[in-house]
Amino acid sequence: MTPEPSRPLQRWHLSLLIAALGAYLMDWFLIPGGQEWRGANYAFELLKLALIGGWLYVSYPRRWFLITLAVVWAAIGLITWPRNFNAQ
Repeated sequence: MTPEPSRPLQRWHLSLLIAALGAYLMDWFLIPGGQEWRGANYAFELLKLALIGGWLYVSYPRRWFLITLAVVWAAIGLITWPRNFNAQ
């Protein structure tokens, strides 16, 4: 049985979900696709992943879970780093 999240963490649930929803909507409607926008798309993908990870941590506040989320976030960030395919 897991204990309930502490009061200071509970207030972040709605804030993180609204921020994640805003990031998704901005990504869908304001940031175009294409090679010239790959940096902005990459930044928004990492932002959305960080917001969802933060929401998950607030839902289950354990130190090992936070470390696992940070390692997964960094690994996904390195794996999906935008590459310049036009360079020779």
